[in-house]
Amino acid sequence: MIEEEKPKTHSFSIYLIKVDKTKDKKDYILNTVLRLREQLKEIIPSQKGNSPSYSGIKLPQSSRFFIVKAQPKGLWWKDYFSIKQEQYQLREEALLFLDTGERLFAFTFGHTAHFLNNESYEYDFGLITTLNSLDPKKLSSIDTAMPENARKQRTQSSLHRELTFFDFDHNSNLLRNIKGKVWKHLEPIFSNITGTTSVRVSSKHSSKELPKLCNELLKLYKCDLYKKNFPNLRSITPIKDPTLLKKLNKKLIDAIQQDEENLFLSFPNITDPLDDSHFKFSGAGGKENLYDNLDIESYKTYLEANKCKLNDEKITKKHKVITVNKDGNQRGEQYSVFKALIYDTQIQNDDPHTYHLYDGNWYKIDRDYIAKLSKVLDPLCQETTLINYAHNNENDYNEDCAKADNTIICLDKKLISLKGESAIEFCDLFKKEGGTLIFHHVKRHTKSAPLSHLFNQGINSIELLIRNKQARKQFRELLNKPKNKIKLDDNFTDQNLKVIYQIITSKDPSKKSLNLPLFSRISLFNIMERLKMLRIEGFFCFVKESNLQNKDPITKVADKIKINTE
Repeated sequence: MIEEEKPKTHSFSIYLIKVDKTKDKKDYILNTVLRLREQLKEIIPSQKGNSPSYSGIKLPQSSRFFIVKAQPKGLWWKDYFSIKQEQYQLREEALLFLDTGERLFAFTFGHTAHFLNNESYEYDFGLITTLNSLDPKKLSSIDTAMPENARKQRTQSSLHRELTFFDFDHNSNLLRNIKGKVWKHLEPIFSNITGTTSVRVSSKHSSKELPKLCNELLKLYKCDLYKKNFPNLRSITPIKDPTLLKKLNKKLIDAIQQDEENLFLSFPNITDPLDDSHFKFSGAGGKENLYDNLDIESYKTYLEANKCKLNDEKITKKHKVITVNKDGNQRGEQYSVFKALIYDTQIQNDDPHTYHLYDGNWYKIDRDYIAKLSKVLDPLCQETTLINYAHNNENDYNEDCAKADNTIICLDKKLISLKGESAIEFCDLFKKEGGTLIFHHVKRHTKSAPLSHLFNQGINSIELLIRNKQARKQFRELLNKPKNKIKLDDNFTDQNLKVIYQIITSKDPSKKSLNLPLFSRISLFNIMERLKMLRIEGFFCFVKESNLQNKDPITKVADKIKINTE
């Protein structure tokens, strides 16, 4: 008896094509969905002229099949090893479009995804379908990204685990991909699934059964089971859909032209606070004046000086912002203006999302999540007790704060090194107020990267003092110098401790946490939660920044010594 051949498992990459009811499906595929059409050849079953390789081809109903017109490609290692015999590699790549009646799907075989127009498919199909297919207790791998520092990471496990095992923090991490074991009732349909934009599945379905596979995937895509199994996982999601990006970039250009208040320019990298830096713009030709502040007003002044019209976001990508010294010579990197823009907006009132531009990328955020951040952070925003900032750098400012208030000790640049630990600065300013020890951490400007550094410095230094006896000893020695004359016991961390982040800015303090970039708010939210767990008070303040330019010496001195006594 001849055993019946068991169906083989095949791997499929599947895209869900967007719906456009205004166009005929046949023309829609040829004229809208496909690009580089001249490099493709459609294979029609039983059509005369098909090559022998495609004679008797059997396709699913309501489908269209395209192959890539590729010439045989010479192999690089033939010449490398001086092989004289002809050796070629033939690229066999194809695209299958399958109409299930409800939706249109595209199967890509080989490297053919680039033949699909970027605006033609659903960009969240892969990730949502995957999330709805996986057992949340049987995950094996996740890919994450942190927008604040562009760090990408893959975490794997040889055993199936829950999401918490992978140290995934929905408050700061973006999910890029996820793998694991599918629900048991889905195993007859496909054994493995993963994806972000497209779905990649392993299945034993025959070619005739592909419509059934697509219908099952569509059901999973429409399902919202992932909201229950992976709560808060998609509070923040990167936007890749070109159609939506066009709308958002149009709103961005309108915002620049209309001076919207929730639009800012911020240099993406961390600048040295001791540098007396200036900025200039390039790319429009003509004048490249120096500016003391990096802001929208300076950029618009540059555009007007060069009679440059801002028509679309491509111009902001062409224009560069450069850090320079007072002589106009470049110091450090340069970035596109688009990459330096920070902007929050909404598309329409009934859309439950806010859209955030940061570091050249757009993100979609649930409004409830933003409201949650404000609800937690705003009560922690206090009025500062430090002097106004009218200085060339943070170091001078910190020293003047200590001069203006003799109960404050300046510890800026006072580093300690412990065995097995990196050198650390405990704080910029320290004050003992009754039974409370206050650690002030100071940073100029509300830029995301330096703020992240500031927030982490505050929590890391206080944790080090709590857990490390040698760190406490060195800190006490700093304070016990004749100039400082503050004596602390070794168990001083048992006293009431307070960490205050002092952020120097010209922004309106009444806006509280909204003055901070979105990902800085998320970072601060996480830090405040950690301080709370340590039973340490945490607050943040805004220090008024006064411009030293065009002021007489008396005004400059007055700005420096002005103290908020309220």
